[in-house]
Amino acid sequence: MVGIPLAYFGILWAGANVIAGMTALRSHTLERRFGRRKLLIILTIAVVVATQIGAWFPGVIGLLAFSLFYIARGAGIPVIVQAINSRVTSDQRATVLSVRQLGVRIVFIAMAPAFGILADVTSVPTSIGVLGLIIGSGAILTVILAQRNGTLQEAT
Repeated sequence: MVGIPLAYFGILWAGANVIAGMTALRSHTLERRFGRRKLLIILTIAVVVATQIGAWFPGVIGLLAFSLFYIARGAGIPVIVQAINSRVTSDQRATVLSVRQLGVRIVFIAMAPAFGILADVTSVPTSIGVLGLIIGSGAILTVILAQRNGTLQEAT
């Protein structure tokens, strides 16, 4: 369907994680340039755009979009962790970071089978496109709730 032999998937997965790791090493530079809030918005848009490109253009173009997704992932995780570190006292930091990671895993556990079923019933590109729309909707909802609660400010 995507025109990439199954034998290359492991290599591509490793490459994606190298991209994420290299981007994570430079995330502080991006954060300094754009500011934390603006960078997180840019990265969220990048994830949504990457999933939509991957959905509409499977194959090589989708693979490039997949790279954009991993660039955003690599830059986003250290920025989010640093945002937590700057807001949470040291005696609670490990707990908050653990709960954050647990939340990510719970969302994955809930969503992954649903997207697998959707891919089986429709197609992988459709499933990827729906994933992007859900991520975008979740991000918009998060921003609205954060603004309403007054927690959407730039922390140092």
